[in-house]
Amino acid sequence: MKVYLAGGFYGDWQERVKGEAPQHEYFNPETDAKQNSIIDFVSADLDGIRWCDILFARQDTYPKYGGLAAEMGFAYALGKIIIYVAIREEVEGFLAGLSKYIYTTLEAGIERLKKFQ
Repeated sequence: MKVYLAGGFYGDWQERVKGEAPQHEYFNPETDAKQNSIIDFVSADLDGIRWCDILFARQDTYPKYGGLAAEMGFAYALGKIIIYVAIREEVEGFLAGLSKYIYTTLEAGIERLKKFQ
């Protein structure tokens, strides 16, 4: 399946996901979208979401998550499967409502992703 990795460029979580669930194809906005202008990366990100079957959304403790919310909302509108991993003190209710699967650890989200073929 094709997986879009949403959730910021902090840490190596994208590489962990790809390494532990290698059976999928991935779109990582950090490396697969031009980051030189807002218009370029938003357009590429939306194309990546159209392309994917699953949006894997990771929300960490960083207080701003408007981009993540937009990505998840767009994926939801397109009928994509959303795996939401909230690595923070509380799960964001609206984002949880968009999601088919909700987890509080990256490991649990990866385990769910591994079950898809």
